[in-house]
Parts: sequence; structure tokens; C-alpha cells
Amino acid sequence: MRRVLRVFCLAVLIAMVAGFAASAQKAAQIDICGTWAGSAVINGGAANEDFTMIIEKKEAAYTGKITTATGLAQDAELRNIVLEGDKLSLEFDLNGDPNGDVISVDVTVTADAMTGTWSSLSGQGDAIEAKKQK
Repeated sequence: MRRVLRVFCLAVLIAMVAGFAASAQKAAQIDICGTWAGSAVINGGAANEDFTMIIEKKEAAYTGKITTATGLAQDAELRNIVLEGDKLSLEFDLNGDPNGDVISVDVTVTADAMTGTWSSLSGQGDAIEAKKQK
């Protein structure tokens, strides 16, 4: 009976380790590098701001730029880009002005899409989504 219990416990342990390894591998497979085209809801839902965002990885850190269709951001540098599992966060200065409004983005990423929210120091914010371009 003890032997059966030990075998059972060992089998459960192996299954748990395999599950954790599969989860870690899935998270490691998300590649945020590339060009993303998307839209952010602005002005309380009255309009959308289309954008293009390019993310690259240089050595151990991510870098990138964002440009909006209306020019609110023109090649604004992305900073504090952090990918943890499938959660991505980043910031950029509106109008590229380090003394202006800071936009924070928090999204969930899949292989080819990201959805989440954006917020600003001025108290605005809403939904944001993007698709990875091929």
C-alpha cells in the first residue's frame, strides 16, 4: 500500500513539473518584436487613435517607437518595456516631450495580438488593441 502511494505521489509530482515546464515554455514563446498596428480609444470613447508601434530587442532589453496617425506621437521612444509571461507594460511621452504627458500601456499579448488599457498622468485612459503585422 505504501509503495502504491509513493508511486502515485511521484506521478503527481512529475505531472506538476511537466505542467510548469509547459507553461514556462508557452510564456517564453511570445515574441513581441516586430511591427504592431493598432487603435486606442480616446476622448471617452468618442474617437480612436490609430498607431504603429515597432518593438525590437537589443541584447537583454527591449526598445521601440510609436507613431500615431494624428501626430500625437511621432517616433516617440518606448521605455520601461517589460514582458512578464503574457503581460506587457510600457511607457512613452506624448508628443515626444519628456515634460509632457506620459502614456502607460498595460496589455495581454498572444502570438499576434495585444489587448488591454492605456492611461495617462493627466487622468485619461481607455482600451487599446493591436495586431502584429506580418
